[in-house]
Amino acid sequence: KIIIMKRRFKLISTSVFALLLLSLPFLTFAQQSPEGQQMRHKQEMKKDRMTRMEENIPDLTAEQKKSIESIHLSAMKDVKPMKNELGEKEARFKTLNSADKPDMNAINKQIDEIAAIKTQIAKREAKAHQEVRAVLNEDQRIAFDMHRDQRRMEKSKHRAHH
Repeated sequence: KIIIMKRRFKLISTSVFALLLLSLPFLTFAQQSPEGQQMRHKQEMKKDRMTRMEENIPDLTAEQKKSIESIHLSAMKDVKPMKNELGEKEARFKTLNSADKPDMNAINKQIDEIAAIKTQIAKREAKAHQEVRAVLNEDQRIAFDMHRDQRRMEKSKHRAHH
């Protein structure tokens, strides 16, 4: 009887341990903050973007892929602090805009600062776009430009639904 009980206990404890191991990824995913989930979603979108770009641009060489990845990485490094600052300015704007006695001069100053940062980001992204185009041959540039236009149309459709 003792041997049978030990076997049952071992079987049950092994089953519980296996079940716990299998459920661990689901539990950690459920506990992540919305910000963490959003960040992971953005990272997946970036990977998907690179994969889609490679699929939509014909005959990319390994050297071209490496150059494009380097261009994107450099642009992301440049844009990251700008986006951080933009988030801070937008938060400050919300605070100013919801005050009981709003200071229009301060609000207008925040609007100007936000617009200036958005302009810097747009310029850096345009520079990266042109750097990528410079790496491509004529047929690849056409495909790249068409793909960008399609992405913009999809984004505008997505925004119209939300």
